[in-house]
Amino acid sequence: MDLRKLEHFEAVSRLKSFTKAAKELHVSQPSITTSIKKLENELGIQLFLRAQNEIILTEAGKLLRERAVAILGQLNSSFLEMLDFGDKCSRQLRFAAPTALGSWIFPLIFTQYTKQYPDVQINALERGVNAILELLLKDQLDLGFVVLDNIDTDIFRVKYFSTGRLYALLPAQHPLAKLEEIPLASFAAEQLILPSGAGYLHTRFNQECARLGLTPQIAFAPLQVVTTLNTVASGGGVSIVLDDRIAAIKDNPNMVVKPFVESLSFETGFVWLQKKYLPNVAKEFMKFLDEHKP
Repeated sequence: MDLRKLEHFEAVSRLKSFTKAAKELHVSQPSITTSIKKLENELGIQLFLRAQNEIILTEAGKLLRERAVAILGQLNSSFLEMLDFGDKCSRQLRFAAPTALGSWIFPLIFTQYTKQYPDVQINALERGVNAILELLLKDQLDLGFVVLDNIDTDIFRVKYFSTGRLYALLPAQHPLAKLEEIPLASFAAEQLILPSGAGYLHTRFNQECARLGLTPQIAFAPLQVVTTLNTVASGGGVSIVLDDRIAAIKDNPNMVVKPFVESLSFETGFVWLQKKYLPNVAKEFMKFLDEHKP
């Protein structure tokens, strides 16, 4: 059994498609098919069941997939780890954070971080938590910065960073804006504007409201955060943010940020794959952010 056949098998078993596996690996579909047949002949077992255009792993196939993921992951991690010791070490930072958390991170990356580490090639993305976890699984990211909520620690490693709290975002002339702290019951009765990609905000707010027996109504779920901010600033509703230092809010006299009476706290941190080597450049980046923590 050679690694190329194992790589072909892993891709087909993961994607449930010979066509998609061939496209991902940049080879022809007949090459993938031949490779799988040779692997089955070598092992003397059937790895896939093919029925009604559906590819299903046999019990032996499921076991081999577990082994293949571990072997290929360990091989890739070992390769990256060795590169970190040599002149060809990767100085590329593949990082992502949600919009709601990136208000201070991204400006910091493209100012102080780039000055301190001019040799690093930055590939920074703004994505939701679920999308970040998916990109990590696909090996399209090395490191994510997320709200530490229901993270599967069997799959991901986690490094705590800080504790934050949810804030109410209100039009400056809103009656609730006169209060120092906003009661959740009063806030939930308002017309709520939440970006459609803000998965954690939606889930957490609904959980807190359910705990108090409240039924909030989301009036508008725009695709862009800027639409949310503009709608609130114009008096069209209220919203929730994870940070009270967002420049676009602080610099806008038409909006105010207020804490809730209830302590709606959350934890943030870094996540990366358990079975994948974390490059030195990512470790340096975590240390840099820790040193520049607001």
